[in-house]
Amino acid sequence: MSLLVRFAHNAAAVIALIAASSAMAANCPLISGTFTTTMGTNLYTPSPQQTFQADGNGTALVRISGAGTFNSGIIGYPADCVRLYFSPSYTVYIDGSPSIVSGADINWQFDNTFRLAPGTHQIFLEGKYVVPASNSPQYRRSSVVSITVTAPQQPQPQPPGEITGWIDGVYKDASGIPTVYGWACQQRVARSIDVHVYLGGAWPTGTIVTGGPASVPAESAVSAACGTSNVPHRFSFPIYNWRSYPGMGIYVHGISTTGGNNSLLGHSGTYTIPAN
Repeated sequence: MSLLVRFAHNAAAVIALIAASSAMAANCPLISGTFTTTMGTNLYTPSPQQTFQADGNGTALVRISGAGTFNSGIIGYPADCVRLYFSPSYTVYIDGSPSIVSGADINWQFDNTFRLAPGTHQIFLEGKYVVPASNSPQYRRSSVVSITVTAPQQPQPQPPGEITGWIDGVYKDASGIPTVYGWACQQRVARSIDVHVYLGGAWPTGTIVTGGPASVPAESAVSAACGTSNVPHRFSFPIYNWRSYPGMGIYVHGISTTGGNNSLLGHSGTYTIPAN
């Protein structure tokens, strides 16, 4: 029973639709005589810019707008009748694929934004209408707008910076051996650098007594000063022959990875070898 009722309801809707279409057709004057149809299509961008750079999403947001117009050439012919018999419509194509499709419109405008990948894109607006007598479709295309999207700009790596760091102090280990400790790095170089420890003066007047890589894990404040992340920059070196240099000042050079200056660390000369 429910199936019969549903079928009857659908049949009534179809009959009503046919009746409405017939009524509209009956209200439209017959097309006769000589007339000339025209269709215009215009595609443009709001600015003369035709090259865009992709953003962080890897695509460029491009605004495109345009308009289409249709004239049946029949003076005083009702707009609804033009839509019924000529069915003018418009389609925006991007690289050969339809992106926006209008309904049956005599005058149509659009203003849309599109995400376009890097490359060169061909965009045009196509208008279509049907000749009532032959029911044959006619097409009109706008000029083609060519838009180029360039790849997103990659951040340029900063060049290596200067040697920086500090001697934080000197302490005696469990065996009583003086140990110099601190941190050193070459700014924006994501690896440990070597340090050389001198006594009695900086290079070349002092005497080198120990050294090696500053490869002990460092805290975030040191990483921030070095412009690196999770790179070891601390050092701690015992001075085994310290008894030969009582009272001498301690100097530490950071060794450049790029052949630059092997600069002294802060507090060089401040700390001394214990007398006993």
